[in-house]
Amino acid sequence: MRSLAGLAALALLALLAPACSSEPAASSDLDTNDEEIVASRCASYAGRIDAKVAAARELLTHLDSPYAQTLAAELDSGRIHALPMCKMTHVEFAELQKGTDLTALGKTPEEQYASLRRADAPAMKSVHAQIYGFQWENRIYLSTGMSDSRTLETIAHEVQHVLRRAHLRNFEDQRVTCVEEIAAAEAELLVRRDTLTDAERSKVHASVLDLYELDKIRAGTCTYR
Repeated sequence: MRSLAGLAALALLALLAPACSSEPAASSDLDTNDEEIVASRCASYAGRIDAKVAAARELLTHLDSPYAQTLAAELDSGRIHALPMCKMTHVEFAELQKGTDLTALGKTPEEQYASLRRADAPAMKSVHAQIYGFQWENRIYLSTGMSDSRTLETIAHEVQHVLRRAHLRNFEDQRVTCVEEIAAAEAELLVRRDTLTDAERSKVHASVLDLYELDKIRAGTCTYR
């Protein structure tokens, strides 16, 4: 359900590194009890996400793979809601916690969630450094610190999760994680090409097993009923 930042480092995907970007002022510079200021701070991230999605959509006009066409249609339908991490609901945050180090956001889960919802700069930077994207239902949460190319690939990843209704799966089962994350990782590549070779699929499989530490899945196998 998430596109991990570490995935960009894999030679398999040959992706661009995230572009540097400025962040809103640190929470110490703002009155976090002022709801209007807090809302404005998260809205700043939302505006940047909208711009990133628009740039990714423009890139799709130059691509004609089957999945690129599917992705364009999904984005144009309005069914996909691209949001900043600070808009995450409590349920979604609980899922995020399962595989993400959020200690930089606070000592307790409640403090961590509050810090993220306030769009505190250290909290947002910490999450963005670990995760490019996260999906739940028809909502995809995106990092703002990515190149337009990487944003497109992350959207491709997370929308594949939306199409497969991945939020309904039990990701504590390694077989589920293997199947769903391979499908999403392949989507990152298929947005630019019609098909993958057996060698490319094998590399995707191996990379997913390594990235998600799927020690119970044998190489060459990945299935569930």
